[in-house]
Amino acid sequence: MNIRRFLLCAAMVAVATSSALAQKDKHAPNPKHVNYYRAVNNVTTDALVLDIKDAVSKMEYMKFRVKYSNKTPDFIRIAAAETEFAIDGKAYSPKDRVFFLDPFDSSTKTLQVDGGGADYHVERLDVNFKGFSRIPSKGKVVDAEGFLLPAAKNSITAGDFEVNMKNLIKETKRTYVAFEVTYNGSDYGIVDQSKISVRTEDGQVFASVQSKSKVEVLGPGEKTTLRATFEIQPHIADMQFANLTVLWNDCFQVSKAAPFNVPSVSFEIDPGLTAGKNK
Repeated sequence: MNIRRFLLCAAMVAVATSSALAQKDKHAPNPKHVNYYRAVNNVTTDALVLDIKDAVSKMEYMKFRVKYSNKTPDFIRIAAAETEFAIDGKAYSPKDRVFFLDPFDSSTKTLQVDGGGADYHVERLDVNFKGFSRIPSKGKVVDAEGFLLPAAKNSITAGDFEVNMKNLIKETKRTYVAFEVTYNGSDYGIVDQSKISVRTEDGQVFASVQSKSKVEVLGPGEKTTLRATFEIQPHIADMQFANLTVLWNDCFQVSKAAPFNVPSVSFEIDPGLTAGKNK
């Protein structure tokens, strides 16, 4: 083969190779391309409604917004990380923390799955919702001994609840006290600081005036801070010097969780919306 023929062959190979690579690049996935999915109907159970919107995916992730609405007078525990995104026969889960819905309350979250070596840029996938439990807001009341102020001791135990006083301010017209409450049981502990009252030495009882009275649900080993503020007129008792007894009433309760199922949903690509959004 002479040198001219060799150079001609080399040039033809180079052109063919360049053309093949260009053709390959033309059909390669676009990492910036976004799939938009058709809207899905609300998911409804006896306890919960899921309103799902804005489902999209790229190669590296798939996500959507979901509004959880509690239809019950109880608490609902949601372990969103147990939700499964089913793609090509494999399941992937988001990295979300457990949260609780208060009675008749709602919360909006974004569920996103990424990583795991998956390509999430798919035209169809199923989402299997898991990790839901209903926790009755009226549980078994745990009796607790009265807590003396000034404190004769800094901690008490009531059933599976451990109560430690962390702060105390006694003034003539006002007493403020804060407790750290730890639940050491195996179910769920309900702590309602609005139930607390205080009793004077002559037997009069006064409720807490704490403005932010939120009910807390504690899992095993979890803790919260319980605060109470009491106000008594000086002609009744000078609280700076009075002996007072904190009454817990129905502040501490234990409740068992009841798991329940939520239907799955299927997402399918919306070709028109996807094409329009990616122009």
